[in-house]
Amino acid sequence: MNLKQAINMSIVIHSALIIEGFIYEAIKQEAGLVMDDSDLDGRIYNFFDKKLDKSSWTDLNDFFKLVFNVSLKSLTDSDNWKCIVMLFYFRNMLTHSKPIKFSVKEEDGKLKMRHFGNYELIYNYLLEKKLIEKVNFIQSMTTELINSEIADFFWENCQTFLENIIENSENIKMLPVYDSYHNAFEE
Repeated sequence: MNLKQAINMSIVIHSALIIEGFIYEAIKQEAGLVMDDSDLDGRIYNFFDKKLDKSSWTDLNDFFKLVFNVSLKSLTDSDNWKCIVMLFYFRNMLTHSKPIKFSVKEEDGKLKMRHFGNYELIYNYLLEKKLIEKVNFIQSMTTELINSEIADFFWENCQTFLENIIENSENIKMLPVYDSYHNAFEE
């Protein structure tokens, strides 16, 4: 891996982290803070708070719906949502150091290539978005799923996603995370 690839991987990973951090803070701030666990409400809040601290991307989606009574998916358009889902698949594959590999098998008299794991979904998505060329595995046994154009694409969609959430959720505009977002992304 060269330096440019490492930087592009970092951009993809950090795009997902920024979304997770923003959503986490929005949920935490909206839910509020309960110090007293002497009653059931306090104990339920503390239970939720511990679950939130250990949450995955899927959990954050569920917790956002619980706290804000609206799904993240409904706050953005379907194309952007699909990109964010792919971003998290990609981030998970990269952070768990899953190598980008594929197999070639004959099906119906034709050779067919298939990437391992969620890389197949990512590969097909990047093809759909015309961010990569279809791999000609007869000429080369390498596949490129990360480059500057792909990293920029995910970064731009990360920003669009956050902007859509803010634009379409009045509650978030009242939280400190809204100000933090604007401070971080000032032009």
